[in-house]
Amino acid sequence: MAAKTPKGKTPSFTPAVYRRIIEGFIGNRESMLRELARVGFKRVEILNRAAFLGLNEDFIKRCTDVETLSVRRCLRCDGEFLSLGPQNRLCRRCNARD
Repeated sequence: MAAKTPKGKTPSFTPAVYRRIIEGFIGNRESMLRELARVGFKRVEILNRAAFLGLNEDFIKRCTDVETLSVRRCLRCDGEFLSLGPQNRLCRRCNARD
């Protein structure tokens, strides 16, 4: 995990931060929130980003292999989304448009 962000500077959501959020939703959510707060993230920012990516209890229940979860860019709209594996390349919004 990254070092503490300097005052006045907002930390960015990197692949390592995304991985920690995913692990936190699967494991100990409060521990993950405290850890990310120490490096400068606000609880609401973390929860909003997780919701934006589609990370919720229903999604976690559908996961068969946590290691295949990753944040990917949608091939259609270029937005970030949580993917179940390499075969999943469209976000939920774009996939629903088909």
